Amino acid sequence: MKSVEITGMTCTAISEYDPSSHGISGDPLICSNVFLDSNDARAPDDESFVWAADNEGAPTKLGTCVGIWIELTLPAEQTIDVVAIRQRYHPEDQGNEMSVSLKSSSGAVLSMQTITFTSVNLINPHEEAFALTPTAGVKSIRFTFTKADTASCGSAGGYLGAKRIKVYSAVPTPTPAPTPEPGVSAGGGASAIGDPHLRNVYGERFDLMKEGKHVLINIPRGMSAEHVWLRVQADARRLGGQCADMYFQELNVTGSWAEAKQAGGYHYSVSQNLGGTPEWITFGKVELKVVHGRTNLGLRYLNVYVKNLGRSGFAVGGLLGADDHADVSLPPESCLQTMALLSAGRSSEVF
Repeated sequence: MKSVEITGMTCTAISEYDPSSHGISGDPLICSNVFLDSNDARAPDDESFVWAADNEGAPTKLGTCVGIWIELTLPAEQTIDVVAIRQRYHPEDQGNEMSVSLKSSSGAVLSMQTITFTSVNLINPHEEAFALTPTAGVKSIRFTFTKADTASCGSAGGYLGAKRIKVYSAVPTPTPAPTPEPGVSAGGGASAIGDPHLRNVYGERFDLMKEGKHVLINIPRGMSAEHVWLRVQADARRLGGQCADMYFQELNVTGSWAEAKQAGGYHYSVSQNLGGTPEWITFGKVELKVVHGRTNLGLRYLNVYVKNLGRSGFAVGGLLGADDHADVSLPPESCLQTMALLSAGRSSEVF
């Protein structure tokens, strides 16, 4: 994993200090000043390009400074793991603690964490970076001062704010994408249908013969379940005797792309009574659709269809990606003859 600084953010704040409203000349100390790269190198006592809240304009702050906030909106949903803040030049303009609320596109708080400054109550504090618990699906971040010395807000002379704020996204380090076999398009679709017949991103077709839970898609390939962008896992069960046909009975779609769409990801089961026409759901550049099916004998199962799997931007793992399928496509020796007889003439329909 690596952390990459996010650019293109916008901001709002509880208030912005306007010198003219206090009979002083100068530019307003607006929240967007915290995005200025020049603040990293600007003269440390140059306070013309910082953000400052107006203590006298927001009643929750004077005396304690608790409640002063600035909220940054990201250009797209991200997995956030690090923030960095450089406070203002003078001790009376600095706070001791902040809460960091990571929010989804709907405004729901996904995670709230507390950061404590060590470079505080001194002239010209340096930038401090804080490691957060990585949180996926973040669209905005609210920084709220939760503690400040009396000197900071005990009078009109202290105005909390910040000179610079940086936000970093946790990005999995991708493994090199596998080279498609000659003549095979890596951008093609993939599927797992029926009992189950699989076609992977390279167009290779094989039947799943091993019962149990199988990872169909893992992006990036080789990444653990806790850090993947997208993971599709299906549970295949035999419906009948020892050598009966297998069908997918449950399917889970997880990972940060899925979490950003719906808290907890997506869960499908044959027991669900779903109406309407199944729809494609987009995860990054990958599109996925789950369709309920039923055999002529009335046995229910799940079908999985995938588009643009080879265009995800990462190496794709799982049985529908580049993972080896030799082991799972071999039936038990005791079932070879029986399964050959059972498969003759079998058919199923999708509804």
